Order: sequence, then structure tokens, then C-alpha cells
Amino acid sequence: MSTPTTPILFYYAPNACSLAAHIVLRETGLDFEPVRIDLATRRTEGGEDYAAIHAKGYVPALVLEDGRLLSENTALLDWLSQRTAPLRPTGDWARTRQLELLSFLSTQLHKPFVRLFFEEDAAQRRALVEELGGRFDWLTRQLGASQYLLDDRYGVADALLYVLLRWAMMLELPLAPALRAHGARIEARPASRAALAREGLEPVWAG
Repeated sequence: MSTPTTPILFYYAPNACSLAAHIVLRETGLDFEPVRIDLATRRTEGGEDYAAIHAKGYVPALVLEDGRLLSENTALLDWLSQRTAPLRPTGDWARTRQLELLSFLSTQLHKPFVRLFFEEDAAQRRALVEELGGRFDWLTRQLGASQYLLDDRYGVADALLYVLLRWAMMLELPLAPALRAHGARIEARPASRAALAREGLEPVWAG
């Protein structure tokens, strides 16, 4: 008689940066159980103390089948990319470039967005919008005529960029046509739609 396997536990908050990992998990086909976190109370949807599970207290986090904990978007997305061939970078250089893109998105865009969400001073908000605009300009050039960020094939960096583009749409920030097309392309994927539905989120691109 076979022993039942324990699924990966995935801790997320709706519409947070953890949405990228949620999308990628659904792309991989791995057996996982999503667990919603209330970031205000730091409790799971089942009432558990999240700090007792993940001392850092933020999302995303994975608890693997053997009980090991993995956190931080860059590490988590890179780990997931190694679990399935379609998402796996093609060689050491491609993986290094993937890490470069994930680091850029997680620091140079994610952090200014977090500040923008809570900043009330008008001058500071304008400065943050300008800063983000410069970062998005670089991404537009990075995309060029390609549909995806790396080697013209869908990867984990595209999922993270989608979350940031989603936030830009919510805040009505200007986006180049290539970035709008990229966001719509990623949002249309079945894994993205399934993750949005599980988190109770509406698509931001029509169709």
C-alpha cells in the first residue's frame, strides 16, 4: 500500500508579489496546496500564526514535501524553474540571465511600487512614478520584438513582470505598447487565469 504524498504548501497574499510564484506553480503541474495569508493579522486562512511557520512574516513562502522552507521570490522562482523542462533556462548563461532579471524586477521595480502604494506626498509620488517609468523603459528595450524576456520563451521572469505590470495598470501608470501586450499575453495563459481565480482577482486586461 502506497503512502500518501504530502503536497507542497504555498503561502500567499492576494495580489501581492507572491502571485508570480502562484502562477508558476500552476505552470509546473506540481502538487501544491495554496494557503492564504492575512498580512494585517499574520494569520493563515485556517487561523494559524504565520510567524510560527515563516519567521520573516511575509510572502511568498513554500514548505516542501520534506518540511524544508523556501522563501524570497528570486530564490523561489528560480527553484521552481528547475522543476519542469518548459520553464528551465537553457544552460548556465541563460540561468544567470534569469537571476539577473529576477533580481532587477524584485529590487528596482518591486520596492518603488511598495513605496508608491503607501506614499501620500504628491512630490514623492511623482518621483516614484518617474523612477518606475525609467525602469519600464529599460524593460521595453529588453523585450524588443520578442514576446518574452529571455530567449523568446516563456519563463519565470515573465510571471513576475506580469505582476508588476498588473500593479501599473491598477495605478493607471503609462506603459509602452510592448509591455501592455506582454501583460495581456501572460494574463491569458490558463495558469495565470487559474491563479487569479483562486486569489479572487479580476483580470486587468480585457478578453
